[in-house]
Amino acid sequence: MNPFEASLQNVRNVTSIPFCFKPVSSGLKSLLSAHSVQHRCGRCMKVKRDPENLKQCIAEDDGWAERPRTGAIRKVCPFGVEEWRIPIWHRGEYHGTVFVGSTGEEESDRMPTEESCMSLARLIADLYSRYQEQQWEQELGRRAESDPVVAKAMEWIRQQGRVNIRVPDAARVVALSPSRFLHRFHECMDIGFGECVRLLAMERALQLVTGTDLRIVEISLELGYANQNHFAQHFKSTHGCTATQARRKAKLALEGSYTEG
Repeated sequence: MNPFEASLQNVRNVTSIPFCFKPVSSGLKSLLSAHSVQHRCGRCMKVKRDPENLKQCIAEDDGWAERPRTGAIRKVCPFGVEEWRIPIWHRGEYHGTVFVGSTGEEESDRMPTEESCMSLARLIADLYSRYQEQQWEQELGRRAESDPVVAKAMEWIRQQGRVNIRVPDAARVVALSPSRFLHRFHECMDIGFGECVRLLAMERALQLVTGTDLRIVEISLELGYANQNHFAQHFKSTHGCTATQARRKAKLALEGSYTEG
């Protein structure tokens, strides 16, 4: 069980809302078990006892999850089962859909409220983003290991945690000319130097936003942003929410609340 699936299981343990997360085929589909991609909605499970129904349900859900969506929708499936379908986005890209169903088997069983479903989806989106960022960090680390010079520069960039680091700054740390350093960096990392610096700064930004009481403007200055609007744009494009929203979600999670308004 990968860390993201373990997180989903923890959410199931503290909420009675039946849900699943269906990623696009290029995402985590191969990493998630059937338990994670098929929610235990009572009415759904009743329908899916028939193998043919189960096959049709999976095909319909997978087809839905593959197409980018921009907003939550309350939908009735081909078998008359009502559910919420809520898209998950990360770094401006669509990554899959959260399906939320009713708790019982009968039509009279009530659906969770829209507020509860949206709160649940926001929590899952946050868990997914954190998992993806961890995977990205690990991948960068693996790439950097192939060149000790680049690995040393990457460690220095992480320690600085600022967005205004220039190529000559990093080149001096490893005693190379800027042009030679940039060539080795691109050859090793397969990502632009500026983009790498920005993403690492945004990782530190998330840590400061969710782990300290510093004001957002103070954090943006700490990271080297002269323009707070640029900080806000970079934060939202990287983490899928504003810094204020990220701080609020972190506090709600710490308090054990999953009914964010």
